[in-house]
Amino acid sequence: MKIRIVTTRSKAKAVQIVRYQNYKRVVLWHIGSAHSQDALDELLLLAEEWIKDYKNQLSQITR
Repeated sequence: MKIRIVTTRSKAKAVQIVRYQNYKRVVLWHIGSAHSQDALDELLLLAEEWIKDYKNQLSQITR
């Protein structure tokens, strides 16, 4: 899983969590969009926490 930052049409920065499967990009979760650097930093932190929680859940299920 990777964090992807894209620029929207309104010049905001959108934060997404993606994975690549069969050479295609699959968006797992759209965290949100930010118009300022502070808001972008908060969204990146949320994305990192989501990935950490998601990975922990997967490891608990597969045991």
